[in-house]
Amino acid sequence: MQTAMLLHPKVGGDQRAMPTDREKSFHEPVMPDEVCGFLSPCLSSGTVVDATVGGGGHTRHLIEHSAARASGTTRILGVDIDHEALTHAHRILQGSACRVVLADSNEDAASEAMVCRVASSVILVHSSYVDMESVVDRLGLRPVTGVLFDFGVSLHQLTTPGRGFGHDVVGDADMRFDPRSSCPPAWELLQRATESEVADWLRRYGDEPNSRRIARRLCRERGRIRTTEDIVRVVAASVPVSRLRRSLARVFLALRIAVNRELDTVRKGLAVALRLLEQRGRLVAISYHSGEDSLVKSALRDGARAGRLQLLTRKPMRPAFAEVQRNPRARSARLRAAEVRA
Repeated sequence: MQTAMLLHPKVGGDQRAMPTDREKSFHEPVMPDEVCGFLSPCLSSGTVVDATVGGGGHTRHLIEHSAARASGTTRILGVDIDHEALTHAHRILQGSACRVVLADSNEDAASEAMVCRVASSVILVHSSYVDMESVVDRLGLRPVTGVLFDFGVSLHQLTTPGRGFGHDVVGDADMRFDPRSSCPPAWELLQRATESEVADWLRRYGDEPNSRRIARRLCRERGRIRTTEDIVRVVAASVPVSRLRRSLARVFLALRIAVNRELDTVRKGLAVALRLLEQRGRLVAISYHSGEDSLVKSALRDGARAGRLQLLTRKPMRPAFAEVQRNPRARSARLRAAEVRA
């Protein structure tokens, strides 16, 4: 267990927190001011769950937003299946105006949760957001007044050799969000899949027009595929040079989604979050491709039609021009939010 309890001066009311260099090197949070705006009413009571805490960027902004408005006790549970991300989040949050705990075991988490109930705190737990309800109950952190999802992949994951997420970074074609998990990495999944399955992934998840041609070559050469460079070589032999970078982005996206079963996980995570939230609790979700956004849209729309949710965004919010100029990776982001009716 690692614990930090450090304080820093409150941020002025109109001052917007800018990402630190350490934060940007891992992953710059997208639309942080919009996230804080929607979750601001949730910070003074109960627990806010950052269900994809990643490098801790959004959580840092929420802490500083709460401190600037003297919102009282702020309690945030950050969960992520990437242990590297949790370790980084612990480092960057150590300078925040609250107690920060990285729980390395269930026993650590349970013992620290007692303190977290009475003091402004962040507790970081290695877990999938699909299991966040059991984490909340085990730690006694109800009521839950807010849940944040920031789907997708971080800059750190894209640029770290050996993670396999980036087509321009040489390393094992792993692509698992949790490298410790028992699910097969991308190269092994390709060994097992049929040609029709691979073509279906490329078409459905990546919208790749050359899906059949690429799938045929991937399966033909599967015995020689182990690294990202191997996949790049196969795709390069399957599409014209003018389309190569776009096809590579699509193929790597599709394989990543298939490896992590992302869309099924997103669907389950949204259902858990909506079940977990108290009355007037809020859900905020940031998506980066149409498959994720479609699931978020459907979950919130169905909840609104059933009379349980009030939509806070009729249409998805997009990043401001200035943010996209500063952080081009934010360009495809879509934010949707809703509140549980009283």
